[in-house]
Amino acid sequence: RLYEEDWNPANNKDNKTVKVVNLGVEKTVNNNTPYVGDTIEYTLTITNDGVNDYVRHLKVVDELPDGLIFADEGEISGADIIDRTVEVGGKKATWYISNIPAKSYAIITVKVNVTDDGSLTNTVTIDGGSSDNETVTAVPSADLSITKTVSPKTTHNDTIVTWTITVKNNGPSKATNVKVNDALPKGLVSFVVKSKDCGSFENGVWNVGDMENGAVRVLVLESRVNATNTTITTIGNVTSDTHD
Repeated sequence: RLYEEDWNPANNKDNKTVKVVNLGVEKTVNNNTPYVGDTIEYTLTITNDGVNDYVRHLKVVDELPDGLIFADEGEISGADIIDRTVEVGGKKATWYISNIPAKSYAIITVKVNVTDDGSLTNTVTIDGGSSDNETVTAVPSADLSITKTVSPKTTHNDTIVTWTITVKNNGPSKATNVKVNDALPKGLVSFVVKSKDCGSFENGVWNVGDMENGAVRVLVLESRVNATNTTITTIGNVTSDTHD
């Protein structure tokens, strides 16, 4: 019986080391109930829970829903930025980062403008399929302005003066249940409606109603002067159920 002897047993074994990384992503926001027109900031935290540094190029994608747009390209810490494509004023951002140390994390902070109200959810995804989302509930906001003029500015007792009140909704949202309070001051006898393009006027209150973004409403009042050698001031104040 013949036996073969392996003259070089050292090459009978081989091994390879596989570097294992464990990446995850989390998304948070600094304000979950912003007003329309606000700028909010999202924080994307990419964690490397593995025992080895992540040295490849990691793709991070963040897509926004209608009602949100990117306000800047984002700031990155804890990793190297390789490339980025961010649509400022748009809805999609892509970052390529590298060199995330083991047992550490990288952070991307990015500012976003709120352009519409409602429940708005967006999702961040990284290579490997890990993802996270964050929801904000945007609240309507309307910037109402009021201007008031009088004609004539100089007058006499027992004459008629005309007051023109103009209300504008500068947006960005619809203003609901708009009202103007304009109490009759001492020195004037009653307000009489000369013209109006909406609502009703009674007891010093103009009930304007709802106003879309950009809408303008005008009320013209007349009153009789019952005073001499004095200055008469009327103050109009506009309010609505929508945050201003």
